[in-house]
Amino acid sequence: MHRNKGYTLFELVLVMAIISVLFTLATVSFLPLQSKVDNKKMIESIIQHVAYAQELALTENKYSFLISDPRNQTYKLLVRDPLTGGLRRGSLWYENSIVDEDIDISNYTETLSFGDSDTIIFNPWGLLDSSDDIIIETDENKLIVSGVTGNVSIQN
Repeated sequence: MHRNKGYTLFELVLVMAIISVLFTLATVSFLPLQSKVDNKKMIESIIQHVAYAQELALTENKYSFLISDPRNQTYKLLVRDPLTGGLRRGSLWYENSIVDEDIDISNYTETLSFGDSDTIIFNPWGLLDSSDDIIIETDENKLIVSGVTGNVSIQN
């Protein structure tokens, strides 16, 4: 008599159950890393927007303002022409799109402040309007916008 070699249905179900349990454990163990990834994306976005505001002031020869709203965890970009004094909303680049509205980061942080006045001002020469460092604070991070030059560094 020849016995067919193969696996029984019970053996196959048992192996699939073990694999699914291991996969579930692996997935659950990587979930906390997603919050770190989201936090890093938020910080990179803020850094890009600070650099964009500085570049906008320099290239358009206007004042640019990054203004935070700590209550709602949002910020926006405004541009003012030094000759007319008129304000207009600037466009911020965010996740591959141009938007003319406030950038909402409330999903990533519960606190947001741009220094003491919650405003970062770049003059038409692309320099900070203040020689003092401005500290951008979120839940877990502090970004330092260095006085005059506007360079951003992360303080842990």
